[in-house]
Amino acid sequence: MRARLALILATLAVGLSFSAVAQQSATSAPQEPSKPEIQQAPASEKPAVQTETILAEKPITQELLRELIRRAILNEQENYKDQRNLTHIEREQTEHLDSKDNIKKTEIITREVFVLYGERVEHVLEKNDKPLTGDDARKEQEKFDKEVQKLKDESPDKRRKRQEKFEKDTKEDREFIDDGMNAFDFTLVGEEMVNGRPAYVIQGEPRKDYKPKVKHGDILKKLRGKVWIDIASTSWVKLDVEFTDTVSFGWFLARVRPGTRVQAEQVLFRDELWVPREVNFKLDARVALLKQYFANVNVKFRDWRKFSTDSKISGFAEMEPKRETKPAETPAPAPPQ
Repeated sequence: MRARLALILATLAVGLSFSAVAQQSATSAPQEPSKPEIQQAPASEKPAVQTETILAEKPITQELLRELIRRAILNEQENYKDQRNLTHIEREQTEHLDSKDNIKKTEIITREVFVLYGERVEHVLEKNDKPLTGDDARKEQEKFDKEVQKLKDESPDKRRKRQEKFEKDTKEDREFIDDGMNAFDFTLVGEEMVNGRPAYVIQGEPRKDYKPKVKHGDILKKLRGKVWIDIASTSWVKLDVEFTDTVSFGWFLARVRPGTRVQAEQVLFRDELWVPREVNFKLDARVALLKQYFANVNVKFRDWRKFSTDSKISGFAEMEPKRETKPAETPAPAPPQ
């Protein structure tokens, strides 16, 4: 689940902090900053992909930049809902470190990821880039089948409650975003090409006078970064976020040293949906206030495809007999330039 943690941190960083300090240089000469014109859309609706850039001859204001970033984060929320109809492969490489950042051990796990009835289910395929065989493969299949059966047998009431919780969390996320828009001062640096598409580059710094009105709002004071927003779709496609202080998540205390960063990138799936391509982060944590843990984590995502009965899930054809039966296509996104 560390892969999902990485995405949570990444989304938190860009979606709930969306700010700044650039560590990467532009690939071309700086351009005159563009002036975004934001078309307001109801929070409950997913804005349509635009075919024209949202540029207009208007002064660049904090309100415009905040609304642009807000739209990018709301798009990401809707995007995540649509991603639940896809399956993909994750390759997670973890470098376990000692307190002096020396690598003690490297662990690589490759898994296929599904979302069944709204729940993420993982099927480990390889360890250290070698396919599971023998007892290891059998145990993993049994574990996977057990989880699938558990979801299949889940009562309608329990499933309904999980969906209600998801909707409640989404509502709270949007309230967090609305309040968090006031946590930063933003600067539109200009435009850069990301995977052949023009993107706004926005940076900013947390405001010292920000007083959060929502739970966990203090987190925003401990983050800064840089975000690239695709001009045509108003979706974030790349981010580089720096944690500047200790962040606490309940019983999980993440000790984030100055300079520690989360970096993430997304690609367009079938010209209709943004999906993760890669996430990098450094974890310096103390679990349950007892055990300290250091690691560098790199997660690469590939083979995104629509869910179908051809997906390799034992018994899934019986669970979802009405799904399409034609072979699913596997996209091959072009590597970043």
